[in-house]
Amino acid sequence: MAVYHPASQRATIFGGATGLTAGDIVNEVWVLSDALGQAGTATWTQTLPVGSAPAARWFHTAVYHRTLNRMIVFGGQTSLGRLNDVWVLTRANGQ
Repeated sequence: MAVYHPASQRATIFGGATGLTAGDIVNEVWVLSDALGQAGTATWTQTLPVGSAPAARWFHTAVYHRTLNRMIVFGGQTSLGRLNDVWVLTRANGQ
C-alpha cells in the first residue's frame, strides 16, 4: 500500500508481494523521492524503521496523516490468514 506526502513530493510504500506466492509477501518500507519527477529523477530508497516490525502482509489498507507525517496501516493478509491490527510508521516520508 502506498501513501503520498504532497509537500515533500514523496511516496511511501509498505508491504505487499514481490511475486505470486505466499512466500513472496514482504514487510519492507520504500520511499520514492521526487515522486512527480519535477525536480529531477525519482529515486527509490529502502528505509529501515526502528522498533518492532509488523508481520509481512498484503491486501492491507494505509492512510497518511499529513500534519504528523505518519502512515497508518490496518489489517491485510499473511500466508496464515487475515489480520486485524493497526501499525503506525512515524516520519513516513523518510525525512
